[in-house]
Amino acid sequence: MSERPGNPSKFKLGNLADIPEGEQITYFKNGDFIDLCAGPHVMRTGNIGAYKLTHVASAYYKGDEKNPQLQRIYGTAFKNKTELEAYFKMLEEAKRRDHRKIGAEMGLFAIDTEYVGPGMPLWLPKGTALVEELEKTGQRNRVRRRVRPCQDPAPGSGEDVHHFRASAILRGKYVSADRTAT
Repeated sequence: MSERPGNPSKFKLGNLADIPEGEQITYFKNGDFIDLCAGPHVMRTGNIGAYKLTHVASAYYKGDEKNPQLQRIYGTAFKNKTELEAYFKMLEEAKRRDHRKIGAEMGLFAIDTEYVGPGMPLWLPKGTALVEELEKTGQRNRVRRRVRPCQDPAPGSGEDVHHFRASAILRGKYVSADRTAT
């Protein structure tokens, strides 16, 4: 594993040594250059018509401040400049429409990960009024459609909630009023 052919990288060799025996090792080879990696995201670099370096970051090797500090360079590549520009335009639009930012600016909720989990809003008075209206609308629709609800537990994680809802649906827990829940 080398930074340049014939010059082994002590960091890559250290990563290689950390792979448990018997575990598959993936690498990418381009001429004499070999890298621990699943390979490129394009069949050949000649397919890259436009690229942009997005940011840099530094980190200690293996997360230990006693180890050397390394630089990571982030970037993205596309077949042509039009696709590259469209991608960054989409990212800017996504930032502009970010519900976390908009909801906080509108005074609907605050997200404070010190007190609650990430992604769990603390509803402010305006947001609580909105939630209550949505709940009333949902209740009217359930009555009209004759659906009996189940109550989800307070989520421990997004995966817990997804699993609970999926398993409840599979077990028939969300059913119409003219069927009996199992």
